[in-house]
Amino acid sequence: MHRWTRDEQLERTVAVGTKLAEPGAHYAYTDANYLLLTEVIEGRTGKPFTQAMRELLCYDAMGYSHTLDAHLGTHACRNVAAGTPLLG
Repeated sequence: MHRWTRDEQLERTVAVGTKLAEPGAHYAYTDANYLLLTEVIEGRTGKPFTQAMRELLCYDAMGYSHTLDAHLGTHACRNVAAGTPLLG
């Protein structure tokens, strides 16, 4: 199965997407906005998104050693199968 990169997802959104309304006239959730936000965070911090989020949200100081997003990057629990619930 092909795993789409962020760039591929944004390119497809631009190629096949249509504008729903003028800016400020309508709200609708879209994954593309989240993808663009990851670009902004990386650009402002100069770090990969997952590293920046761990630091910005103070994961270490809060004791979040088991908080992860398996689709975005590495995490503290290296021997955990995807989808396995983590208990604190």
